[in-house]
Amino acid sequence: MRRQIPFLSVVALAGLSVVFTLAEPVAAQDLRGKITTEQLYAGAPVFRENARKSTPDAVAVKRIREIGWKLKIVVFLGTWCPDSTREMPKLLKMLEAANNPNISLDLYAVSTSMEDGAGLTKKHRVRAVPTIIFFRDGRELGRIIESPATTMENDFLKIIGPEEG
Repeated sequence: MRRQIPFLSVVALAGLSVVFTLAEPVAAQDLRGKITTEQLYAGAPVFRENARKSTPDAVAVKRIREIGWKLKIVVFLGTWCPDSTREMPKLLKMLEAANNPNISLDLYAVSTSMEDGAGLTKKHRVRAVPTIIFFRDGRELGRIIESPATTMENDFLKIIGPEEG
């Protein structure tokens, strides 16, 4: 005699697996394209935790807060990348502390093959992450690629140049 599993039990088990599958959070490696800081923190909590632990240099924050011209920062990062998880929270915490309305930040999460979904990695010649690109009046001032030469604060200030109006 063959044992049969009641039909409703099979349906119930199948339904539970669907519920659990849908309820799982999006994996960090699934983040791709233009994202907000909050989407980054929600999709890859290690970034929020590392930002919380970061203490930016007060003198650098003061200088960044005083920037009186429009600075655009475009960042390409990988939620899967150790350099991104180490360096990006420092930049995010520094910008948050400076709270300068003249600074805009565009974040792009990329796949392990450096794809952002819109072709911007190719346009900006991004070959490694994080790549932080600084722009003034549409002109590139400089980049930090993978990690700063000294510190995030020092490299940031060196790229944007001397204090000016």
